[in-house]
Amino acid sequence: MTELYFAHANGFPSKSYNCLFKHLNIDKIHYTNILGRSKYVVDGDLNNLANEILDDIISKNLKDILALGHSAGAVALLLAAAKRPDLFRFLFLIEPVLFSPMKRLAIDIVRGIGMGEKMGVVSKARKRKMYFDDRREAEDYFKTKKFFQKFDSQCFNDYLNEAVIENKQGGVQLIISADEEAEIFKSVHTKVPGNIDKLTGLYIFGNKSKMLRKRDILWWKKNFPNFKIKSVAGTHVFPFENPVETAEIINNELSKIKM
Repeated sequence: MTELYFAHANGFPSKSYNCLFKHLNIDKIHYTNILGRSKYVVDGDLNNLANEILDDIISKNLKDILALGHSAGAVALLLAAAKRPDLFRFLFLIEPVLFSPMKRLAIDIVRGIGMGEKMGVVSKARKRKMYFDDRREAEDYFKTKKFFQKFDSQCFNDYLNEAVIENKQGGVQLIISADEEAEIFKSVHTKVPGNIDKLTGLYIFGNKSKMLRKRDILWWKKNFPNFKIKSVAGTHVFPFENPVETAEIINNELSKIKM
């Protein structure tokens, strides 16, 4: 039986990736639906998410792991694998937000002078609309957002079904709060994990992504030769825009891995 461990992007519960999952040649997918809760609250450090992933893997007695992560989840997965490379066979990293040195230095400077809240993705997340009268209002709202307009229709429905929940007031709200999302953005990782040379994997980026730039990809390619690099048509959230193409690239690599 082929099994996979998955770590989701910020703001997207794991179950919202159901469309991608169903196209993967995998028998069983393990995940925590929403990372960073309970004792694993981020608190400025994505290593807390890495520890949550490791604790879950160890509790399930998983070994020789194939793992897939997206965005902040890909970084948390990378940190987990760097801590315990003996547990991981191969990593599929979808747009891991681990930037080239100059960008990481700039982020450290901004945070060092107490301006972390001013970073664009952080301030935008804090203002995220969270509450709606009903699901129809939520659907109509997200359909107007450019971010969602290139989503595959099934992926968009999966997002609405899994990311929007009923609340006690009789309306609906996002399952991941604006503050939770902002804290993860604020905690973007700026240190290259040790032991990365002991890991192998596939780095996948969107050819229209504004999150990772050409210099980030070139830096990764130069410094981490054990990772193959592939591109998919789309933005930073291409697994929701092009789930079939994304799955095809992953499945092609899976076919080369001896199980």
